Formats: sequence, C-alpha cells, structure tokens
Amino acid sequence: MAALPLIVFDVNETLLDLETLEPTFQRIFGEKNAMRLWFANLILYSAALTVAGCYVPFRKELTERFSTMPPHPEAPSGTTQAT
Repeated sequence: MAALPLIVFDVNETLLDLETLEPTFQRIFGEKNAMRLWFANLILYSAALTVAGCYVPFRKELTERFSTMPPHPEAPSGTTQAT
C-alpha cells in the first residue's frame, strides 16, 4: 500500500487570531500581554512533551476558547480537501 501524502498546517497564530484570547488572560492575570508569554511557553513545552512521549490536556476554558477562535480577516476562507 502506498503511503498517503501528509500535509501539516500551522493554524495557531498563522490563521487563527490569538488576540481573541487576551480578554481571558486580562481577567485571570490582570494583564492581556500575559497571553504572548503563555503562547511562547505553550509552543516550547508542547514540543518538549511531544518528544518525551507525554500528553497533557488543556484546561477546559482554553480548550473551549481555542475551538471557537476566529481566523484573521486576511486568512483565506472555505475548506480544502486533499484527494
């Protein structure tokens, strides 16, 4: 069986507008800029945990926020399917 092609998309911050999370960080930490530090650490530790073979779930509120995050206005709309 031939291997299927693999396409990987970087959606966080590239297509999705992370600034929509700033009010949540403002409420929790009293500073909206805390989101940028959190996101940088999220990328760093996610990569480290993946390499180590560990899985750590998001907190419920962040999971809900990420699932409803809108794209940047300039991001292309619609869906594309690979065939």
